[in-house]
Amino acid sequence: MPTFKRGVCQLGKLLDKSNMSQSELARLSGVSQRSISHYVNNKQVMNIDAARAISLVLDCELTDLYKW
Repeated sequence: MPTFKRGVCQLGKLLDKSNMSQSELARLSGVSQRSISHYVNNKQVMNIDAARAISLVLDCELTDLYKW
């Protein structure tokens, strides 16, 4: 089984690409703006529930949220 190492969070880039603010993502995803800020600044790792909610709003794959 291959092993993977999670790298830097790509959420800031995905937000820029989508022309969406952190507060708008928070409102649409149900994830707090504070958590989103922590993810963008690599201070906190997303749990699977937050990652799924964010990926649905941004219309991306879970694996797009981090460099691997």
